[in-house]
Amino acid sequence: MLKKLSLLSAAVSLTFISASALATDPITADIRLEAIVPTSDFQVSPVDQTTTSLKQQLRWDAATEKFFPYQAQFNVKNSKAVKVKLANADSDKLTSGNKEIDLTIKFNGKALSTTATEVIGAVAGGGNQIKKYPLDITTDANKSTAAGTYSGTVGLVFEVTTP
Repeated sequence: MLKKLSLLSAAVSLTFISASALATDPITADIRLEAIVPTSDFQVSPVDQTTTSLKQQLRWDAATEKFFPYQAQFNVKNSKAVKVKLANADSDKLTSGNKEIDLTIKFNGKALSTTATEVIGAVAGGGNQIKKYPLDITTDANKSTAAGTYSGTVGLVFEVTTP
């Protein structure tokens, strides 16, 4: 009887040991969220949300040996004039190591720099409508540009003018 009890005890112990050996560490996931509640008279958002949430690609045109322009649309609701500027001096270039490609960035047809430029005028009687405005990013890079994978971030800062 004692021998059977010892065998049963050993079997139960092995079961607990093997069960704990098979246990895995918990898996965690962090989800980064941001919630922006705009004012009632000033709102800016891309028409296609992937414009700002995913990496965009300047596509190469093999026929002209240049890049196609990148174009996006932004929804803007405003009552005061809207100014846009590049977030920093590197917002108008792509880099690959020590190589650079200069970009020309226009919003509503107006070239942008690190100095705020008025791109949309004030709306008489208040801005209750959302309108679409174009963002265009182009480059003069061509076949003479050094080969490589270039990347960068075009940071835009939208602001309304103060009276």
